[in-house]
Amino acid sequence: MPTWPTWCYIPTEFWFRVASLSGGAEVGMSHMANIARLAALGTWGATQGIYRFDSALLEQVITAPLNVDLSNAPLFTLPDWCIYIETADWGFENDQVHGFFAHLDVDLKTNATTLKLLIDTDKALVTAPIPLDKMPIGQSIACGRALSKSFTFASGFGAVPLHTGEAIQLLIEPMVALLLYVCTEREQVVMRYGHGVGIPVDALQDFQLPPSFPTYWEVGAKAGDLIRQAYHEGQVGCHMEMPRTKA
Repeated sequence: MPTWPTWCYIPTEFWFRVASLSGGAEVGMSHMANIARLAALGTWGATQGIYRFDSALLEQVITAPLNVDLSNAPLFTLPDWCIYIETADWGFENDQVHGFFAHLDVDLKTNATTLKLLIDTDKALVTAPIPLDKMPIGQSIACGRALSKSFTFASGFGAVPLHTGEAIQLLIEPMVALLLYVCTEREQVVMRYGHGVGIPVDALQDFQLPPSFPTYWEVGAKAGDLIRQAYHEGQVGCHMEMPRTKA
């Protein structure tokens, strides 16, 4: 029985097998987009965490300069195997982005690790892989942007137009910034209602059934209050130093 890191729920190659078994036939590479969707949604179902940023903090995080030399190590400490972050309906290519799923994947043959995003728009669920192997966050984002222009976006996405790949490039950095905040500022993440089920200490020994409803987490209420206070004190347009810029 193969083993893999605890931060990965189930590697993508096993989702291929699940799809093949359920469909009665082997699934080919042309179905990669659908497999990516299956992996993200199936992984999110194990814990079902929805993270809602304070509106002032969200704006601050996605517009503040990102330290591209940061390690991507914090991303390996996601609070759930897969989380969903709401994005307050960002405008996007005559569409709206309601949020995105994020989970970690590992290739059991090469040990390559990838942050997998599944972007939730009105028209489709769009996948965006971001390589993480031993590189600073800026390089990971650059690789993710390059992939968004490649063959991944040239086929298999149904209603998603080909130019979406270029538009996705603009979304990758702010989404990674939001993930970094959740991973590094845990004291700003407060459960509002739900079951609070997270990743068990030992996924094999502490087996748990998937929850029957989501948990909603509030992110940055206190930080948002400080930002609004700064605005009222005449600092409108000035960025506060964000925790995600720390080395």
